[in-house]
Amino acid sequence: MDPVIVERLKQCRALLGLKQVEAAEAAGLSQSDISRLEGGKTKTIPHEYMHFLHSKGINLNFLFTSGPPQEPLLAAAPVSSEPSLAPQPEPVPETSARLAAAGEFLVVTQNTEGLATIPLINYKAAANYLAGYQSQEFFEQSSPMILPSEIVRQGHMRGVQVVGDSMETTYHDGDWLVCRYLERFDWESLTDLECYVVVTESRGLQIKRVKNRLRRDGFLRLRSDNRTHPPFNVYYDDILEIWHVEAQITKYMPNRNEQLFHKVDNVEEGLHDLRELYEQMKEENQELRQFLQTLVRQVAPSQLPSTPPEAQ
Repeated sequence: MDPVIVERLKQCRALLGLKQVEAAEAAGLSQSDISRLEGGKTKTIPHEYMHFLHSKGINLNFLFTSGPPQEPLLAAAPVSSEPSLAPQPEPVPETSARLAAAGEFLVVTQNTEGLATIPLINYKAAANYLAGYQSQEFFEQSSPMILPSEIVRQGHMRGVQVVGDSMETTYHDGDWLVCRYLERFDWESLTDLECYVVVTESRGLQIKRVKNRLRRDGFLRLRSDNRTHPPFNVYYDDILEIWHVEAQITKYMPNRNEQLFHKVDNVEEGLHDLRELYEQMKEENQELRQFLQTLVRQVAPSQLPSTPPEAQ
């Protein structure tokens, strides 16, 4: 694990005024787990410990942001005892290692009149995602996707356009995927073989199925539905963001039963041909019967062979 992250983990625990054994007990871990974590002997931060720090008000961006460190504690939001009937803005998620203050993106989903406005990343934006175009201004200038709020789950959402054929036949070139941002402490809970948008420093933005090996081996194995594209691994320290694919918008309208329809059509055509052949054979058989009957009537009885004499 990055020594900077290890040192900041120690600072967070000290800021909370807890000993290793106390932090471990509160997080549902053992003291040896915390010792190995703060000794830099693990590849990832345990899922339980991330939840614990977050529940105590620790700003998780403090752990992962490169450059000038952020404040480790989140500012406490005022709590009102009176329920509000006015629409409330969506909470801004803690985007790991990417903050507006550092010139990075910070996009908030806006809800108006029961509709959800989702920023879009088309193929041009995806190509420049790691090159400084991920600012709030960039997304405000792009065309948004507006969907009924019943379709969109709560959280930080984004529309991502599919490029290429690596995920066919599930997703096709030009499709749009509605994706939900996942906090870093949720990464170890990714469901195997579900589809995610994974953003890494080395490969940029990838839409793949995931085999989750973060807890055991410190990496995700990314797979394409199109098996001509080989799988590959991305390691924890290389991952910047992960988004879960929630919905698909496509102009591609395949006949998913096309192969079955072709088979049924072939069977029906075969039956039709057999029926025609049967009717033809039936007609020919009738003609043959009539011919034999006529032949029998025309043959005189005298021309028929006589009965052999009885044996003496």
